[in-house]
Amino acid sequence: MADGMYVSMAGAVARERQLDSIADNLANATTPGYKASRPVFDTILAEEGSIRAYPRAMGTGTDLKPGPTQVTGNPLDVLPEDGNFLAVRKDDGSTAYTRDGRLQVDANGTVRAAGLPVLSRDGGTFSIAPQTSLSITAEGMMMSDGQEIGRLGTFKLTGQTTRLGSSLISANPDQVAQTDSRVVTGAVEQSNHSALESMVEMVSAQRNFEASMQAIDAYKKIGDRSNELGRVR
Repeated sequence: MADGMYVSMAGAVARERQLDSIADNLANATTPGYKASRPVFDTILAEEGSIRAYPRAMGTGTDLKPGPTQVTGNPLDVLPEDGNFLAVRKDDGSTAYTRDGRLQVDANGTVRAAGLPVLSRDGGTFSIAPQTSLSITAEGMMMSDGQEIGRLGTFKLTGQTTRLGSSLISANPDQVAQTDSRVVTGAVEQSNHSALESMVEMVSAQRNFEASMQAIDAYKKIGDRSNELGRVR
């Protein structure tokens, strides 16, 4: 009986982690540039030659497929074409990537995306003088009062990635390729996972979790009953 209980417990833990992932996706259903997390499941044998297999959640991957486009009309909103990403510099100096192209200029004149300095093709940042205007061409060229100050870097991500926050992603440098992607101005990309999708997934995962808990309870009752039958009265 214990074997069945342990299998059910493993299933419940795996579904609990799936629910955590779904809840994260649901919370970010309206976050621009958000990429959904997807749990990865596997089964392991209890021992070599055993017929008992235990389910487990091996980890969580990131779904990089594009989300729907929303036209904003804001000239500082940019959306790299072909699923490419913008690069930003983190506080520790490392590079992260984002599809949240809502560019802003801070009080120091630094151009930022997702709250971090956005990077050019040569790895530098953009800074504009006070009282000057910023515009972006379809080729990703940054213009300050009509003068070129550099071109936005755009990158294609492949392989394993890690989500750092609601719209930031890290990737192995060997799996990042710089591109010549054009950008759409006056538009942003919305989350690639809708609230409706999350709700449907949550209902299914919750039912599977409850089924595992019911199985645990059933095995416990069977075990308790077996112990009672074995008692000497």
